[in-house]
Amino acid sequence: MALSILILTFSAGLAAILGFAAHRANICTVKAVLEMLTTRHAYMLLSFGKTVLWVILITLILSWTIPSVAIVHWKLSYLSIAGGFLFGIGATVNGGCAFAMLAKLANGRLAQIIALGGFGVGATGFLLVAPKA
Repeated sequence: MALSILILTFSAGLAAILGFAAHRANICTVKAVLEMLTTRHAYMLLSFGKTVLWVILITLILSWTIPSVAIVHWKLSYLSIAGGFLFGIGATVNGGCAFAMLAKLANGRLAQIIALGGFGVGATGFLLVAPKA
């Protein structure tokens, strides 16, 4: 019970940090691509590259120091490519990715609730068509 409360508290803290970062940093691949097309610079896209390197580094450190932690990943398939394509279309229509949508919703732009509903429909659709392990 105490461990569950600790995990919940830690997760809530990380969610708050992520929300603050998303609100302040404009972390959105749609904006990164738009920056490349309009300014011919890739500063935002390079930030994503740095983030990926940090995630790889922290994952490696965790997997070396805590061998019981299993690293789970999704296999590349036609279903995942189609899902990524649909996600990209939705992000383009929405004017931002999932983080941007949540940040806009947190700023009071309630029309983003439709995109949040679409995200839920997409996740449910994936659960219905994804092969069972």
